[in-house]
Amino acid sequence: MKLGKNEMNNPMESIRAEEINEQQKGMVSIMTIPKLYTIQQAAKLIDGANEKLIRKMCTDGRIDCTMSGNKTLMTIEALYAGFKIPATYCHA
Repeated sequence: MKLGKNEMNNPMESIRAEEINEQQKGMVSIMTIPKLYTIQQAAKLIDGANEKLIRKMCTDGRIDCTMSGNKTLMTIEALYAGFKIPATYCHA
């Protein structure tokens, strides 16, 4: 093992880092982040729904949503579940 300039002061740090890298080889960590829709975007996805209806459903708890600053965000799955639309129709 060849030590770099900074590693010569504390060789244990570089050994520990190599051990961690060896342990992580072969481990694949995939995290998917779902697309979030605003109330305005959600209203365009559901025929016959307007922003006021979706906002009311969010405040009533019928649509699972979250706030980010002053924006209300929801996933397409939560939107469809609020309207009792089967998940098989989720294609967005």
